[in-house]
Amino acid sequence: MATELRQLHVRDVLDPKKSSELTAQERASALTYLMFLKEKRTGEVKGRGCADYRPQWDYMTKKENSAPTVSIEAWLLSVTIDAMEERDIAIDIPGAFMQADMNDTVHHTNRSCFSEHQGAKPRH
Repeated sequence: MATELRQLHVRDVLDPKKSSELTAQERASALTYLMFLKEKRTGEVKGRGCADYRPQWDYMTKKENSAPTVSIEAWLLSVTIDAMEERDIAIDIPGAFMQADMNDTVHHTNRSCFSEHQGAKPRH
């Protein structure tokens, strides 16, 4: 988990701001940063983070709010060639969203919602 958070800092992804520095509109439109934790077999806790972009659906078009991806046809063609050439392929782009160029300012909020037992309501 610390590794995921360290990447946000080291890659200069975020520019921390106090909520008091934001306008009411910026605070209202801030996106929640979600972190999913998984305990590996070794006992190490791994964190995966992403933004919850659903609030943007209200004021952005689908095209503006979607990430560019490869077409299924291009991907199938590529893996077919790899299979014919008997290649072993693995793809992982660590911190892919952190490496993408952005032209807009997006505010994220980090709300604590940890609990020790299931069924507890998130603390906001």
